[in-house]
Amino acid sequence: MASYEQRLTQIRQNLECTQANLIVNPFNQVLIEQEKQTLQEIEKWSIIEERILRQKAKVTWIDYGDSNSKYFYAQLKIRASENKITTVYNDLGVKITDPKAVEKEFTCFFKQLIGKATGIKPCPNTRFIKAGECLSIQQQQELIQDITYAEADEAVKDMPNDKDLYVDWFNRLLKESFDCMGQDMST
Repeated sequence: MASYEQRLTQIRQNLECTQANLIVNPFNQVLIEQEKQTLQEIEKWSIIEERILRQKAKVTWIDYGDSNSKYFYAQLKIRASENKITTVYNDLGVKITDPKAVEKEFTCFFKQLIGKATGIKPCPNTRFIKAGECLSIQQQQELIQDITYAEADEAVKDMPNDKDLYVDWFNRLLKESFDCMGQDMST
């Protein structure tokens, strides 16, 4: 097992122990703080694990996927089959497999969930809005200011490079051509 996996397992076990102690003593401030720190550690190590797995997936695709091999097409078929919903159960518990009926069931379900459109939109209760924190005039003006070249440049530089192949290509192209496009912003 890789060291990051061992570390993540250990942190999860610590979280379980801390949460078990919190059940017994729910108002213990030390345990509450320990739980917060452990959750932050889990998030940090989960991100590390995700990045490592992304890199491993890229290596696998480089090794097997680029040669237009049987493996590549088999993976495409698997992914396509995983991205489809072929059966659903209706409200009565009846299994529906016909593609048209599945589509109709989804449409009906979400129409019922969302409800019907009405011409009248309820106005928010201003009493609650005024009771909360509001932005100062200066903060409001800062929000509506035009974006500067420096802000846009910083945002482009902060774009991640470790995304899938298409996004890598797009990010790289955007970063390389930003100097030319950015000059248009400043004029």
